[in-house]
Amino acid sequence: MKKYFLILLLIPCLISQAQLIVVPQLPPAGVIQKNQLWNLLVTNTTQNNLYVSINMMMTNNQNGEQVLGASSAPIIIPPGNLMLNATAVAPVQYNVLSSEYNIDPGQEGFLPAGSFQVCYSFYSDSLTDALIAQECNSIDIEPLSPPQLIFPEDQTSVDRTSLPQFTWLPPAPLNLFTHLQYDLYLVQVDPGQVAADAIQSNIPVLYQQDITGTSLLYPASAPALEPGVQYAWEVVAKNNETPVSSSEAWIFTLKDFGRDSIHLTELPFTRLQKNNESGYSICAGRLKFAYINETADTAWNVTMYDISSTNALPVSFELDSVRLKTGLNLVQMDLTGNRSFMDKHIYLLELHNSRNEVWRMKFEYLKPDN
Repeated sequence: MKKYFLILLLIPCLISQAQLIVVPQLPPAGVIQKNQLWNLLVTNTTQNNLYVSINMMMTNNQNGEQVLGASSAPIIIPPGNLMLNATAVAPVQYNVLSSEYNIDPGQEGFLPAGSFQVCYSFYSDSLTDALIAQECNSIDIEPLSPPQLIFPEDQTSVDRTSLPQFTWLPPAPLNLFTHLQYDLYLVQVDPGQVAADAIQSNIPVLYQQDITGTSLLYPASAPALEPGVQYAWEVVAKNNETPVSSSEAWIFTLKDFGRDSIHLTELPFTRLQKNNESGYSICAGRLKFAYINETADTAWNVTMYDISSTNALPVSFELDSVRLKTGLNLVQMDLTGNRSFMDKHIYLLELHNSRNEVWRMKFEYLKPDN
């Protein structure tokens, strides 16, 4: 008799759980906005309208920390299938539960990067306030762009010492992150390997964790790099100890001479690249670049940014004394008297022309007396 009594108690619970079937329609990975959390396919298996409210909880998959909670307005779900969205459940009340993430408490905005579990709980909007359905999904949220490697450039030989300086740009948008760190992998590339395979398969020559800035000087305590050998490197961005995105893997080799061999007269002109591409060079006191002017422009529209600084600060820079002509322009400018340029900082030069094109180059500034 006790067994039958237990079964009878479970029957109402099973019927209640079967009243509503929930299928979240979340992107499995990529950039996700808050309003996308409410794309839900629900099926009312009863013959009557269901009056419900929805609670959402987003939890960090790595440490179980609750990140973001939300509650919907009461809604009506008729019999059959219904596709919900942010408008159908509005207004939504969000509650940011962790100070480790930079989340806008408003209705719009991007979700933080990381790996999360998103759970939905549907409660009957009645005196009983019973839980009638629950469903969870895992999502991997990525930034708009991953870290961008700058130097050493891909498929180049580094004309520096055996202690190269690695530099990169942070993932974007930067305001999504509260505690951004990087892991850098450097491996030797075996014959027949591409960069990505080498990173995945080979034992690192250097594995540097928890880098707080966007550059790293190769440690003197690490194994010496050999001239002529191919090395692959990659940077992984982490937010609050959780990996969020990885850069491309690039390959470089090391030439067998050091920084003392860099002479102002030997540095080539670096050609500006159009739109999202950019040239890269070293500026040992004198900036040298080449620009092909395909327009009838006669005036320069150039801006400069120190991208080694946290906020990519603008730098005072003028080309009024240099005449812009149609065709190839070879520009040389002495920067040694400009205090805005700091040793070993990376700068971005942008040229805007009348066609609304943007031509770019990046360079590392080295003081000649160093």
